[in-house]
Amino acid sequence: MDEKRKPIIDMLKSKGEGEKTIGQMAFPDTCLQIKSLEKKLSFLTKGTFYAENNHLHFESFR
Repeated sequence: MDEKRKPIIDMLKSKGEGEKTIGQMAFPDTCLQIKSLEKKLSFLTKGTFYAENNHLHFESFR
């Protein structure tokens, strides 16, 4: 039962439309695309990007 519930719970925890989590590090000049939104990273990055209201948002890990 937990195996069926986990994907649904993970989807409900999603912050917006499309969410990408960088768990290790993304290097500068990496291009990230969520839906029609694009972002070129300019520094080492670790965190979560998500699309909401036609904007890309970022939350870093602490």
